[in-house]
Amino acid sequence: VVFAWPGLARFAVEAVWTNNFTVLAVVTLMFTAAFIVLNFLVDILYSFIDPRIRYS
Repeated sequence: VVFAWPGLARFAVEAVWTNNFTVLAVVTLMFTAAFIVLNFLVDILYSFIDPRIRYS
């Protein structure tokens, strides 16, 4: 039942169809922020997984 719920991507597509630019800006900001945070976490975890990696 959970996977039948419309999600954020469908919300963004509907915003494109209705020219709702505020929603598009917020969705883009959310995806961008999630991408940056996840990349930062991967960089931190990578240094714990492989101790040969040193950040200076």
